[in-house]
Amino acid sequence: MSVVKHLVARHAEDAAFYWARCQEGQFSAQQDIATLKRFSHLVEANLEGLRVAQQECQACTPSNGAGWQATFSRTQKWRTADEAFVSGVLALETALAASAPTQALLDAMAQLATNQFAETGEREVAKGLALAASWLGLPAINLLSNLWQQSADPIQRYITLAAAAKHESLSDTVLTAWLQDTHPLVRAHAMRCVGELGRTMLGETLVPAMDPLQEADADCRYWAAISRCLLGYVDGAPLLGKWASEHPEQPRSRHALAVLAQLLPPDTMFRTLSNALGLPTHQRCALDAIRYTGDLRWVPYLLDLVDAHTQPDALRSALLEPASNLARLAADVLAHLTGHPIGGNMQHAALWQDTPSAEDLWEPDEAGNYPDPASDPAIPVHRKQDPDSGLLWPDPLKLRPAMSTYVSHATFGAEQLPILGGQTLTSERAQIVFADPEATQLQRRHAALFLRCKGYSATLLSNGV
Repeated sequence: MSVVKHLVARHAEDAAFYWARCQEGQFSAQQDIATLKRFSHLVEANLEGLRVAQQECQACTPSNGAGWQATFSRTQKWRTADEAFVSGVLALETALAASAPTQALLDAMAQLATNQFAETGEREVAKGLALAASWLGLPAINLLSNLWQQSADPIQRYITLAAAAKHESLSDTVLTAWLQDTHPLVRAHAMRCVGELGRTMLGETLVPAMDPLQEADADCRYWAAISRCLLGYVDGAPLLGKWASEHPEQPRSRHALAVLAQLLPPDTMFRTLSNALGLPTHQRCALDAIRYTGDLRWVPYLLDLVDAHTQPDALRSALLEPASNLARLAADVLAHLTGHPIGGNMQHAALWQDTPSAEDLWEPDEAGNYPDPASDPAIPVHRKQDPDSGLLWPDPLKLRPAMSTYVSHATFGAEQLPILGGQTLTSERAQIVFADPEATQLQRRHAALFLRCKGYSATLLSNGV
């Protein structure tokens, strides 16, 4: 049978696209379990199209198959984790084939991952390959372990560890060996695994790794501190606080504050975030961290922030530089705390308003044209990117009355127990939220962090490796 190449190319593109949506949705306020399952089904459907294309040419070798050619060419071009995931699935399945297994495709992926890490320090291809192995399960993970666990190439060892950790198939004995790896990339990920997998017996091995005199690598020290906190110890808190203070725009700083919010006293977190909110470079990181405190004392502040950032001048600034506006993020944090979504079901549909436009905020010129802020050459491209593009604009006139109950509770102070989704956050409540198919992924993550830091069993969500 003939292969329709443009259709196969579309399968390769769509498989990578939907996989990226799956990964982005892991920590999303707009996605839930059902949404991620739909994306997963679409990923698998497109992978199946690639598998069929790969088998159509009986005389072709696997490396000449249409499925592999379509996806590996994209991986070579873009070198992203989502493209590498798709190629990785085909490479691993070919290596596991019962009739004619071959490592040629897997070797090509390994070489690409090694080259990328050596040339740029990035490990996107390695991440995609590790996630492909975890997608396929223990047979693929065991294959990588047999091939690469003792490899001289650190990126191959990293892929092996990352794949096994995602499937939770690591024993404490094996993980201890990874903690002593000679390369900081591998050691850092092993330290991360200790906390995320809840390996309390290995907690003490992380203490020296937080000391710069004993561990020179900053990533290792960061993940050692994170894992110590996830295991319920507070000795990692100073290091994480310093990291968040020095790197406020990094995703790791948001993760650090989310973890600290589960351990530190409410008044300590309140003072820390109050100070951070006074610094423009720290505002977004601190604002996002408020959701993980569960502290209702922040409700009046968040409502005032929504009011201020939905005024005409603030909206004009938002069209010029979206990241400068905090209205949508503040409203999303309110929804996380109270369980009142800004959009969604009809009961709360009135809490949002239409996205502001130039026509709403400016008068036309003599020719009847409105300003086009996106084309302003004085603003760099990266500042025109919208970090809140998936969030709805809140309607302050409707939002404040909806939050009136929580404003009254905000006066109770630090003695009030934290809340999540409008209910007191206890271990029982956290377990319900974590299993709730209608809870947002950020709410489920909050529940998982709470359970882990308080010593309860929970599998931490992780979008990538």
